[in-house]
Amino acid sequence: MKWYELAYEKGNKKAAYNLGLTYQDYLKNKNKAIYWYKKAVKTNAKYNAINRLKELGVIYE
Repeated sequence: MKWYELAYEKGNKKAAYNLGLTYQDYLKNKNKAIYWYKKAVKTNAKYNAINRLKELGVIYE
């Protein structure tokens, strides 16, 4: 997690989507997954992040 967060801080915006995946699929932390997917919507992983948010019951426009 630390490395993904560091990568995000250094400008790798796709790391936000990877953090969301990790929190959703492995750590089972829905709130943190939503937080990172919302950041990922602003990146080239936008459509994947929106689909993941829908899986979690979050409508993002």
